[in-house]
Amino acid sequence: MQPIPPWTTLVRTTWTGKLILLNLLAFIATSWWSGNLLAPDAGVLYQLGARDVVAIFQGESIRYLTSMFLHFGMLHFTLNMLALRVVGYQIEQILGSLWFLLSYVCTGVGANVFAIFFSTSVGVGASGAIFGLIGVGCCFEYLSEWKKFRMLQQSFHFAAPNLIEASNQQPRFKIVPGPYSAMTILNIALALVLNFLFSLSSSINIGIDQAAHMGGLLTGICMSIAFLLRYPNRLLQRHSQLLSSLTVLTLMSALGYAHRHFTHTDYLAQLFLAESLEMNEPIQKWASLSRGIQIYPNHALLRLQRAEVLLKAGEENMSLQDILAIPTSPENESMIKIWLNRMEKEGFAQQIKKVRAFRN
Repeated sequence: MQPIPPWTTLVRTTWTGKLILLNLLAFIATSWWSGNLLAPDAGVLYQLGARDVVAIFQGESIRYLTSMFLHFGMLHFTLNMLALRVVGYQIEQILGSLWFLLSYVCTGVGANVFAIFFSTSVGVGASGAIFGLIGVGCCFEYLSEWKKFRMLQQSFHFAAPNLIEASNQQPRFKIVPGPYSAMTILNIALALVLNFLFSLSSSINIGIDQAAHMGGLLTGICMSIAFLLRYPNRLLQRHSQLLSSLTVLTLMSALGYAHRHFTHTDYLAQLFLAESLEMNEPIQKWASLSRGIQIYPNHALLRLQRAEVLLKAGEENMSLQDILAIPTSPENESMIKIWLNRMEKEGFAQQIKKVRAFRN
C-alpha cells in the first residue's frame, strides 16, 4: 500500500481529499444549524437530505446521493473520514481519479437503494460508498493472487512437466485475506455480534446500517468488473470499452429498476407491517405504522394494524377512525370481519360492538 500524503496535499491533488472536504463542510453546516456538535438534530438531517423512505417514495430520489455526505455525529463522521482517507486514496491510485469518483458515487447510491429494501429507518453516512471501495479492493486482491498463482503454475509446468503428471504436488490456488477482504470479514463478524447483543435487550440500539454496507460492497464489485473490462485481453480482443460502458449502464439500470419497484408497488407497506410486528413498544409500532399510512392512506392492513395498537392502548375513538377510513371493497370487508372476530376473542367485545354499530 502506498503512503498517504498530508491532508493539504490530499485535498489539493486527489478526489479522496475533495470528498473528505465536502463531508467536512456538510458536517459543519449540520452541526451549526443543530447547535450540537456531537449529535446533530434529526430534523436538520432530514432537511439537508437524509435517506428517508417516505420522502424517496414521494419523489425525492436525490436523497440517495445527499445522504452520503451527512453524518449522525462527531464519532460517526470521524470514523468514516479516517476510513475514506485510507481506503479512498489507495483505490484512487488503482482506478484513477475519474473512475474512482464514478465508483464512489455509484456505490454510495447503490448502497442506499439496497438499504431501503431492508429498513425504513432514516439513514446517513459515507460508509456505504466506503464499503463499495472495499469491494473494489477485494476484487483486485483476488485478481492479484490469481495472477501470482498462474505465474507459479506456468513456471512449475515449465520446470517439471512430467512431475506434475506423476504427482499431486502442482501449485494450488489459495486465497489469503488481504486488508480489504479482512475488512469485509470483520464487518460481517461485527454485524453478527451486534445483532446478537441487540437481540438480548431492546434498549441496545447500535444503528449500524449493514444493508447499506452489503449493498455498497456488491456495487463496488460490479464497478471493479466494469473497470477491468476496459482493457483488452485474450478473451475480449475488441469492444472492451463498449463492454465496460454497458456494464456500468446495466448496473445503473438495475438500480433504477429497483427504485421503480420500490415506489410503484406496496413493498414498502409490507416492510412497515413487518417492522411493526418486531417492535415491543406501542408508541414505536404506532409511529412506524403512521409513516406507512402517510404513503398508503387506503392500505387496509396498515389501518387494521394501527387500529389494533390504538385499541390495546385504550384509544378507542382513534382506533374506530382507522377502521372507518378503510375503503369499502369485498376484500377489505373480509379482512375487517376477520380482524373484528379476532379482537372479540382477545377480550375487546364491548369495543368491537361499537365498531360494528358504526360500520353498519
